Amino acid sequence: MVKVGALVSAGVINSEGFYTVGGRTAIDFANSKSRVGHEGEGLHSLENLLTFLKSQSLLHEDEASSYHMFMFQNPARCEQVMADLLEIRREFVKALDQMANGWPMDPIFVSDLNDKLATFPTKLVLELLKMAISYKKSL
Repeated sequence: MVKVGALVSAGVINSEGFYTVGGRTAIDFANSKSRVGHEGEGLHSLENLLTFLKSQSLLHEDEASSYHMFMFQNPARCEQVMADLLEIRREFVKALDQMANGWPMDPIFVSDLNDKLATFPTKLVLELLKMAISYKKSL
């Protein structure tokens, strides 16, 4: 088995064991089901999610401390957030698989995801862009 340090040096995983693919956080999130050096689900708790976000440089340790207090005070809500997040990831992986097989991203997935995002205090909205590619043959 390849040593974890070699995988980190090669840029395959980050120091927390999460896969990294060319700096694409969305793809890394899709791959977060597996975590090198850890058994089972890579994001089995909000604590793991915070670790993932910090390892992606999306969350500073100071910011994470306020979430730790939230976890302590609201364990049931944290479990629900994680269940929702894992469902989003499952659907996202399914959409990526469809795209990898030549199908466009399902607009129902985009709509459902935006509905879920609307329940959080966020400004994030996923837009499905239609791209037209033209080919001009030069004579």
